[in-house]
Amino acid sequence: MKYTCSLCGGKLKDGVCTECGMDNRKSDEMYRNCLNRSKYDHTSMGTMSHVHTEEGAENYKQPVLNENRNKSTGKSKGENPRKNSAADWKTMAGTALPKKQERKGGYKSTDLKNIKGFSSASVQKKNKPSKLIALAILIAVVILVMLGLSMASFIGQATDNGSSVVNYEYVEVLEEIPAQGEHWDNELPAGMYMVGVDIPEGEYVVSGQDGSSFEVHDSTHSIYYQESFGTEEYEIEQAEGVPLFKGALVCVDGMNPVSFASENAQTQVLESRISNPLAEAVDATGIMTAGVDFPAGTYDIQPTGDNFGYITYEIPYEDPYSEGEQSYYSFGIMLEREPSEEYPEYSSAYRNVVLPEGAIVNAEDYSCQLVPSSSIISEDYQSYYENMY
Repeated sequence: MKYTCSLCGGKLKDGVCTECGMDNRKSDEMYRNCLNRSKYDHTSMGTMSHVHTEEGAENYKQPVLNENRNKSTGKSKGENPRKNSAADWKTMAGTALPKKQERKGGYKSTDLKNIKGFSSASVQKKNKPSKLIALAILIAVVILVMLGLSMASFIGQATDNGSSVVNYEYVEVLEEIPAQGEHWDNELPAGMYMVGVDIPEGEYVVSGQDGSSFEVHDSTHSIYYQESFGTEEYEIEQAEGVPLFKGALVCVDGMNPVSFASENAQTQVLESRISNPLAEAVDATGIMTAGVDFPAGTYDIQPTGDNFGYITYEIPYEDPYSEGEQSYYSFGIMLEREPSEEYPEYSSAYRNVVLPEGAIVNAEDYSCQLVPSSSIISEDYQSYYENMY
């Protein structure tokens, strides 16, 4: 009777390795049966939103937006999209969907106990090289994952015993923020901001009230994170040690402003905005394209419809992997003419939205107005999104 695992040498308990999780009782035939099974079965395919079958493709039916909150069959505004598993909060304002999905936090390590499909006998048999190759690939993947974890710039967030304060730690960032600087603090309302112009470079403590959130994009330093403030699960009271490098894009959401405070702010190199060459507001209804239906530029988006609504806009960008098709960064904002504490995720305006030529604004479900912002960063509107991550 075996007492050690034939794969890793670990101790066995009821035939199962306590180190790697391999079941040393199973035969090669059982593993071949498992490996030869289809990845999908009919029961799992029924839960997918878009599945190709022999009869054709069954398309996902998009839910109707902006239904009256009193309808019993519709989804009410009170259902926070961050808490709804069917509605990904990453589609809210300031999120670029094409390039990333969920990158909050750090990296998940590989759980060796959940790796299945290899038997000790098949590894040992020299007359079955295909399984030896599979084992080699598995080992290579584990090594690459471990290397990725050790070399990552963003280690992740650390919390102490359920604390509502999150701390960020970064290593191997080629550029460092000077330790010496000035004290700087400000409360920023809902909108988009650039570090080095609207916010001085520095390390920050970021805090906000219930319903507010912030997000940072910094492709140059491989930094992306998003936090929501509140008392619910996965919400925090403040984030500490947040590094904001020059050129990073910061998005703020919610009716209440978000506070940014730093003790080493590089205020001496803070650049100034310039006057906006645009002066006329644009009533946005339906689907409109910048450069065709209205001038490209920097706008504040304000609601004109009754009640509350959701506006989306898409920014074109060059993607070398798109195979000739146009790629877009997709954003969404939640607007209400008079937001209340009952629904603090909504804002009465979203400021400093840069819409270069080709940008698409979708106001089919809720009308809004594009009001030229009081100032801009540059008339090179497309370059504004070069640091998206």
